[in-house]
Amino acid sequence: GNRTFIVFNNGRLPDRAWTSVDEIHLPEIEEKTGNYIIDSQKKQYGPAKHSWRYGGSTGRANSWYDDHIGHCQRLNNGNTLITQGTLGMVIEVTKEKEEVWRYYLPVYRNGDDDSTVSFVMQSKHRPYGANSRLFMARKYELGYPAFKDRMLRAYRYIEA
Repeated sequence: GNRTFIVFNNGRLPDRAWTSVDEIHLPEIEEKTGNYIIDSQKKQYGPAKHSWRYGGSTGRANSWYDDHIGHCQRLNNGNTLITQGTLGMVIEVTKEKEEVWRYYLPVYRNGDDDSTVSFVMQSKHRPYGANSRLFMARKYELGYPAFKDRMLRAYRYIEA
């Protein structure tokens, strides 16, 4: 929305050992001027608190942590697409924080070097500690201009 942005906030040890997706609404001094309120004591712009947050469950603040790779995208339907990169996981959540769907990248590194990779079907689990990384995922509407005059059809699973 107007003057609103969303950010994947990794967190940082030892201060904050949990990750969140935060929506922040920047308070303008006067509507549509681009001039924002600054806290003269802290030398920072913006509100003291987020306007929406998705992250670890109450009482389980450390349960959702991704120290260096993540992405988020607010979708046209108001949902949020979140990539938790070090797990190779993508989820879509509603404004009410309900999970719509989840996807795990089926490709993972098998061993200590980059020369060996393995695959796992979506209905199966990757081995504990499987090294899977996903920088970001994007979700596109059917009316996205790049899809115009193209035949889009399901073909095969990535792990096939």
